[in-house]
Amino acid sequence: MTLKSITAAVLLVATSGAFAEHSQRAERMISRLDQNGDSLVSLEEFQMRRGRGSGMLERADTDDDGVVTIAEIAARHAERMAEAEARRKEANERFQSFVADLDSDGNGIVSDEEARVATFNRMDSDDDGFLSADEMRPPRHGHRHGRGHGEQRRKGGPASD
Repeated sequence: MTLKSITAAVLLVATSGAFAEHSQRAERMISRLDQNGDSLVSLEEFQMRRGRGSGMLERADTDDDGVVTIAEIAARHAERMAEAEARRKEANERFQSFVADLDSDGNGIVSDEEARVATFNRMDSDDDGFLSADEMRPPRHGHRHGRGHGEQRRKGGPASD
């Protein structure tokens, strides 16, 4: 396995859940808005939800005066950007942990065996030394495979009890 293959495997594990989540969210949105069943959303079908607390503009109205100012929109945007940055930092920490697990002997080089064991361990969420169908599926949003202990958990192959 080359460095490119290892990098591709790492990226696949790290990003598969985000892509699946986005795709599912888009499908739910279309099914909610599509009124004529053509799996497309026309301008007529595309309606902003009404009612208190149901939409972005209502959430941006921080002083509850019934109108949204540019300053309130900017403040809401800044809040969302801070939330996104916190999620990005958390994802980066998970990724750094995974990368550290890849180099289990600490020599600064990731061997094929180290990559294989670390990826397997990341996916083996119940630590039984085997991958079930559930563990082979992409992780749900906010969850990840395994505990990320890599080589520290298992030195390769199924666990022996």
